[in-house]
Amino acid sequence: MRLSFMLAVMTAITYFVACTAAADSDVTMDSPDLVRSLDATKYIDGARRKLLRGHKDSETEERGLADWLEKSNVKKLAKEILKDYTKGDAAYTEWAQKGYTLDKMKKLLDIEKKDKYLSVYNDYVSHLYQL
Repeated sequence: MRLSFMLAVMTAITYFVACTAAADSDVTMDSPDLVRSLDATKYIDGARRKLLRGHKDSETEERGLADWLEKSNVKKLAKEILKDYTKGDAAYTEWAQKGYTLDKMKKLLDIEKKDKYLSVYNDYVSHLYQL
């Protein structure tokens, strides 16, 4: 028991004697503002947000479901507009507030495959240009 205690004390004394850590330092610390990123292309804007963190993406399965629901809601509203044109202005305003671009509306309404909703799309185009 005595030998292990003496060994622990000797190890602690040797450590404190050999340690070169000092409370005061002679070297001044440089400003952290001097550090610059070598790869500035990772940032998307002046706020220095990283590209991968600049937007939030849902998982693939959820995104597929959300896209399907969005497309079905847009087509449902387009069918209502075809039946009753008075609902058009409210729908176009809602789509514009949601940020639907012309390309997105073209994809959601399948304008390139079928021209069933072409009149709704054209009215939405004129609505956007009036804003």
